Amino acid sequence: MPRSGQFALEAKQALRSSVGALRLLSGSVAVGLVLCASVGTTSAEAVKGRCAKWAALAANGKGNWGYGLGYASVVEARQAALRGCANSECKIVIAGCSSCVAYYELREAGGYWYGLSLDSSLERVRQVARGGCMKGAPHRDRLRCHEVKALCN
Repeated sequence: MPRSGQFALEAKQALRSSVGALRLLSGSVAVGLVLCASVGTTSAEAVKGRCAKWAALAANGKGNWGYGLGYASVVEARQAALRGCANSECKIVIAGCSSCVAYYELREAGGYWYGLSLDSSLERVRQVARGGCMKGAPHRDRLRCHEVKALCN
């Protein structure tokens, strides 16, 4: 496949991975989950071949998660995220052209909430991931969403 065609395919795959909100059920306990995502580089830049660093985040909604950061292709980033998640139920939640990732979570009384983000700014990924966790968590507990990992490559 020509180089520009490969970038177009990778950008299309990255956009398909974006998720707005999900609700999962675990036994008889409802587990709320809201994902907020921010991708620092536009898909147009990725399509034009300007993406030097691809990132991806995978999760299973039950506490397992993984990331791939700084990869030459979205496929490699997605594979690394799934390896890091290390659970057969893990799915790619978001992937894109980005140099930073963040993951926040809250585990409370039978519930699990998390938020994650990709962007080019460490401050921004922290804000978006924390906001995603807080939006899904019960009002009384939402301020207890905490950072599990936030880093840039």
